[in-house]
Amino acid sequence: MTIPPGVSGTFSATVTPYLGAISGPASAPVAFTIVPPLPGRPTDVQASMSGATLTVSWVIGSGVAPSCHVLRFYQDSVFVTSLTTGGAPLVRVPIPGGIAGTFTVTVTAVVGTTPGPTSAPASFTIAECVAPVPVTGLTGAVVAGTGTVSWNPSPGATSYAVQAGASQGGTELFDDTVGDVASVSASGLPSGFMAWVRVIAVNACGSSAPQDVFVQ
Repeated sequence: MTIPPGVSGTFSATVTPYLGAISGPASAPVAFTIVPPLPGRPTDVQASMSGATLTVSWVIGSGVAPSCHVLRFYQDSVFVTSLTTGGAPLVRVPIPGGIAGTFTVTVTAVVGTTPGPTSAPASFTIAECVAPVPVTGLTGAVVAGTGTVSWNPSPGATSYAVQAGASQGGTELFDDTVGDVASVSASGLPSGFMAWVRVIAVNACGSSAPQDVFVQ
């Protein structure tokens, strides 16, 4: 007898003899179990942080292709949380601020609702997320209709928010993020132009205190 795909569980069967159309007594039932095919054990689990994002990758084991994977996270052998992802052997997880320490992660492949064997744990470290310090050396001037503001880069900053206004803290003239640079400029400014310019260092963990310079 051929068992259709997807059938699993514990069953029993009896055998009844026939002589023509006349049946004899049935045998005692015999129990048997059909075990669903299992996915293989994931191997070579790798976990690493980049900024505020954790990347976990692995090699899918032999056996039935998994329909999903379950990742379980631990700190000091204490379960922290789990994550169910798709069948692909890679996931990127944004890490909220305030989480730091050394962790481990395991990966279990699942077919339907049936899990396969769990991978060996992989360890990773999340460093304390720290916002950048304020910029230093902030200067600005307008020369021949071109205004330039420059500063010393802030350690850990990935971009800078720059604002400009007629009064200190104003944003009506300019308000944008300029990327990982240490100066900005604007040309075609009218004679007698003056403004307050504010620079804020930014990274994935937060923003620095603002620094202001009067430009004229």
